[in-house]
Amino acid sequence: RERGQQRLCVAVGDVSAHGIPSDITMASTRAFRRLRASLPGTLGEIIADVNRVRPQKCTSCRLC
Repeated sequence: RERGQQRLCVAVGDVSAHGIPSDITMASTRAFRRLRASLPGTLGEIIADVNRVRPQKCTSCRLC
């Protein structure tokens, strides 16, 4: 982004009453989203990158 430009991004996630694995997944996703948003790219690129690295639904681990 150019000097003086500001941007606002809003993300909503609900993990209440879903247990610690969901809390950990949300915290990890939030941290990566904040990091990725600090780098250059369009909103679409940021979302695509976050979706690519976040844990996917699986049956072999407790953090999904």
